[in-house]
Amino acid sequence: MTKDFNPIPVEQKWQKKWEEAGVHLTNLAEAQDPFYAMVMFPYPSGDKLHVGHWYNFAPADSFARYQRMLGKDVFEPMGFDAFGLPAENYAIKTGIHPNESIKANVLTMIEQLKRMGCMYDWDKTLNTSQPEYYQWTQWLFLQMFKNGLSYKKLGNVNWCPKDQTVLANEQVTDGKCERCGTDVIQKPLEQWYWKITQYADRLIDGLADLDWPNKTKIMQTNWIGRSEGAEIEFNLNIARGSRGINSPATRCVHLVLTPKNRSEFFEDETEARSILRILDSVARRHDIVIHEAAAMNGHVHLLISFDRSRDLGTDIVKKLKGASAR
Repeated sequence: MTKDFNPIPVEQKWQKKWEEAGVHLTNLAEAQDPFYAMVMFPYPSGDKLHVGHWYNFAPADSFARYQRMLGKDVFEPMGFDAFGLPAENYAIKTGIHPNESIKANVLTMIEQLKRMGCMYDWDKTLNTSQPEYYQWTQWLFLQMFKNGLSYKKLGNVNWCPKDQTVLANEQVTDGKCERCGTDVIQKPLEQWYWKITQYADRLIDGLADLDWPNKTKIMQTNWIGRSEGAEIEFNLNIARGSRGINSPATRCVHLVLTPKNRSEFFEDETEARSILRILDSVARRHDIVIHEAAAMNGHVHLLISFDRSRDLGTDIVKKLKGASAR
């Protein structure tokens, strides 16, 4: 009879030998042909891993092993994204303080990942809830704040009135909290923001040089959300005598400008009015009619009209965008 194969003792034997020999450790200082392989860090908010983690980790680990077989010095670290809503919600569910639950969950996950045979360099593990890590995120925030790149404002969040906590979009099902079934409301909370929209052009333009799948680049472009404006055709019935809009060859366009060179958002009325005055002055000099204008937080809305023979991008938008960047 054929004896059934039991993989457990074989796996345990070789995993122990690999750990004792340190085969997965990487000397970063002496790497001749380095290859950096990293996956999204798991949230230690549950008491163990689930099949979705292995669905994510297995292909990446296989690819890292392939690179090592090609002779590369592979560095494959692992860490735990231990701050935020998952840990908070797990504490609400279990009544265990996040500091205690995270420690226990991380140890369980490490043991499970080792049993899977992943080639992670465990000597370089990090945990985002430890001071050794978050001291640098705090330092980074302070640098952003000192340079005027962080600010506070009210913003709506998904709020569960029963659990008294913020919910991610994925935790709201049919308008209800996935945990307790309570109707979720939109609640304004004062939050810190980073002015990443100032770098929208650089972020999107930089995608062209990345060796990424086109699908990923499209997702990044949509996430960054740069808006160059929308063109809408209107049938105008304007009384003769209005400046520049009584010609049948007139074109009417709605623009949303996100100026590349602006160093500040429109955070107060004085600044907003100043920008709009500059835009109006430039528009008058170049025979562009502004029907409606609004300086929003980080961008400008304009409803304009101009002679249809003129080029929208190289003539109209270029002049107005340059003015709004002052």
